Amino acid sequence: MCDQGSVEDARARVRAAKAREIEAHRRAIKMHEDAVILFDRFHQTGKSLRARERVERARELLRQALAEQGKLGNRFERNRLRPVAEEAPGVVPEPPLR
Repeated sequence: MCDQGSVEDARARVRAAKAREIEAHRRAIKMHEDAVILFDRFHQTGKSLRARERVERARELLRQALAEQGKLGNRFERNRLRPVAEEAPGVVPEPPLR
């Protein structure tokens, strides 16, 4: 039989792991957004498009992680996750989620 302390410790570890996962997705979004800006600046259209796809994938993974954690209902978070592909070329993407 499990004692209550070990169950609570396990839950705390799961919450911490999920928080690390969410932060990793946010860092990936920021990194790929920076790559989009760099590739656009140097007129590397193909690389820019691939970086935009990676931004979208990272945002999708972040949405999934937030949904798993039950935070997707937060209107502020949902409004911040707009697709990069809708932005005009040369427009600086919005800052990453924090």
